[in-house]
Amino acid sequence: MTKIEIDINNLKINYIKKGEGRTVLMIPGWGAPINTYITLINSISSYANVVCLDMPGTGESEEPKESWDLENYIDFIKKFIESQNIKELDLIGHSNGGRIIIKLMSEQNLKFKVGKIILIGSAGILHK
Repeated sequence: MTKIEIDINNLKINYIKKGEGRTVLMIPGWGAPINTYITLINSISSYANVVCLDMPGTGESEEPKESWDLENYIDFIKKFIESQNIKELDLIGHSNGGRIIIKLMSEQNLKFKVGKIILIGSAGILHK
């Protein structure tokens, strides 16, 4: 497992990469650091390149200077994917990470293609 730091939106962001193959980006839920997902990362990395990040203000990633709304998080995720030069990927979102994915997928002209989406206990799903 490789731990990496990168600057996105003038914030120091911590993330890890593990495995080889198709890229799977895991987007954590509110306040959940990378360590929360280690078992899942270890399992998926046996057949894919798993990338998981500490969201801004969580784990070892720097906190934004002002409050962020959903659009800020979507912009952040797009910039992160583009910074990694990822053209195709699958997405896994837990809680607020799922909410980010749901809204992200409604965007037009993304610079990357998303194959599969897995939502785990996702926020943003309206029930009847």
